[in-house]
Amino acid sequence: MPFLPVLWGLLLAIPAGWYTLTVFQNAYNFPYEDDFNSALSFVSAFVFIETSFAKRVDLLFSQYNEHRIVFDRLVFLADYYLFGVLNFRRLTLVGNLSIVLLAVLFLKTAFRRHPWPKRLFFFIPVAYSLFLFQYWELTTWSMAALQNLYVIAFAFSSLYCLVRPGQTWFILACSMAVLATFTSGNGMFCFAAGIPLLLLLKQYRKVTIWTALGAMVIILYFQQYYRPPYHPNIADSLLNHPGRAIQYFFSLIGAFFPNRPTISLLFGIASVLITAGAVAYLFYTRRLLNYLPLVGLLLFLYLTSLSLTAGRSGFGVQQAFSTRYGIITVMLFVGQVVLVIEAITHRLLQTSVTVAYGLFAMLLFVSGTNVHHRRNIEARAAQLRQTAAQYRANPNSVQLPWGDPVQAKAIFDDAIKRGIYRVEE
Repeated sequence: MPFLPVLWGLLLAIPAGWYTLTVFQNAYNFPYEDDFNSALSFVSAFVFIETSFAKRVDLLFSQYNEHRIVFDRLVFLADYYLFGVLNFRRLTLVGNLSIVLLAVLFLKTAFRRHPWPKRLFFFIPVAYSLFLFQYWELTTWSMAALQNLYVIAFAFSSLYCLVRPGQTWFILACSMAVLATFTSGNGMFCFAAGIPLLLLLKQYRKVTIWTALGAMVIILYFQQYYRPPYHPNIADSLLNHPGRAIQYFFSLIGAFFPNRPTISLLFGIASVLITAGAVAYLFYTRRLLNYLPLVGLLLFLYLTSLSLTAGRSGFGVQQAFSTRYGIITVMLFVGQVVLVIEAITHRLLQTSVTVAYGLFAMLLFVSGTNVHHRRNIEARAAQLRQTAAQYRANPNSVQLPWGDPVQAKAIFDDAIKRGIYRVEE
């Protein structure tokens, strides 16, 4: 019926519009947490400290916590050199463009055998999941958005290019995988996720090149690498506390219910089983090759979840519900939704499953938890506005939003003195 595509389009616009409006209203030009040392301190050192080109390259690739955030730093430098001053609202908006890229990639890879009106219907559960505020900590935090959102967008882009025929696509895939690695540490799992895709395609020459490139990039990544001293011991977490690690892994995957950890745990287990079943069925029916980018994305996300389990479960299972990891939970669910719907060929059953997923995603979207996450975004924006006002009134008495306020003040004053950043009126 002609009005149905309009209805599907309106339903899709609601979560996308609500997310976009929230970001525009609450992205504020004031540094928050790691913005002080990852952005302000870095730009000051890169631009104003007299040193050689080689030393600047070393600084660009230097380790930050357990990551090498080269992409973040390039964006910071581009913002500074283009506009003469860092603007954290502008950087936040750039960070959120990654969600647009992810949406486009899902449009390019999912439900392609259906006409557009039907595709719009199938995308309803995808949209209401992708634009959740499950990862609210990242949405208006410029450094974290650039790192944690773009690494997934780059990995998905790489895997999408990897399975397309032609040398140009393969070069793009390699470039995006390297970029993902030097955006956030888990980006290196893109190489591991790509190997089975190329093997399924019987692209053995590309497997060799891809594996060799991945090995070289990983070796480069771990040159002069050190484990942050405050991180739990991985061997102890996995070998001495395997039950906690297993609970952490499944809780991370099912972390839509932070106040009900048992339900999250069971949801995570069910999610893994459903995804595995969909992949197995597509393989059995010889249709898996049509969905390799999505399979690769899910493998990348599961490897990321395993790495988080190894590195973070020592902090306790509750840490799995940290909303800075919420994008992992969301993307795993979205990938599962697409694969399950695609695996079903019976039209009535496919429609029924889409409706079920859509209703569940809508319930999550209007839930008290999602509303609470949005209020947290608003509260942080209000806090930053208040801090900026306090700084304008009395620069010496302001408490800056970072764990080390003394160091934050030194970095902040230096950035203002050098003209790297200005507190807006």
